[in-house]
Amino acid sequence: MANPEQAPTPTGASVSSCAATDCAHNDDRSCTATQVMISLEGDRPVCGSYTPETPAARP
Repeated sequence: MANPEQAPTPTGASVSSCAATDCAHNDDRSCTATQVMISLEGDRPVCGSYTPETPAARP
């Protein structure tokens, strides 16, 4: 039986593709964030690392 006081050990994983084309971490559909946090809103996964891309300054 697992020890309830012992937290599970996190494992490494990678993001294979990103559809959020307006995210600052998206480089040609690849995530460049150093760490990604995923949570659930209802039954839908949500990227907690999403950062809207800053528009380029106008000249």
